[in-house]
Amino acid sequence: MIPFDRSKDQILQHGISVRYYHGNSPEDKIVLVPWVLWSARFQIKIIIPRFFIYDGASVPKSLRSIVSKAGPLEIASLPHDFGYTLPAYHPDETVLTRDEWDLILKDFCELEGMSWRRRQYVYLAVRSAGYFAYNNKDKAFFCPDEHKDWYIQEYSYLNIPKENGDYLIL
Repeated sequence: MIPFDRSKDQILQHGISVRYYHGNSPEDKIVLVPWVLWSARFQIKIIIPRFFIYDGASVPKSLRSIVSKAGPLEIASLPHDFGYTLPAYHPDETVLTRDEWDLILKDFCELEGMSWRRRQYVYLAVRSAGYFAYNNKDKAFFCPDEHKDWYIQEYSYLNIPKENGDYLIL
């Protein structure tokens, strides 16, 4: 177990995310086991809940030859997508601004081993294209109940409870 250090971004608990087979996009993923992350920049714990749906950072398709949504960006985009979804789901719980969530993405890209230059591309991509994603009021937050049974059965070895996971930003 890695000792907790408030001065460093950390993944405190690795969760499990898989493709969201019931979504409209093959890029959608669903969290089956919660993730717990620490942002050193803002001194906050971020819990990404069970049954949260995300699609990765808002990287325009025209820039994906430079910045792939796979690899280091997959985990780094988790807190970012979570933060981008909060305003549509719980507008009164937007602890951080869009700019701050973009900085968290950049920090976690570094944690995941992404080079400085690639982090700059990612950051510029989400700054330029993220406005529309952040202000989309039709975003899904949790998987609809009718799809949960399929994931619970498909991944029965995980013993996934049917309730949505709790989320937390302290």
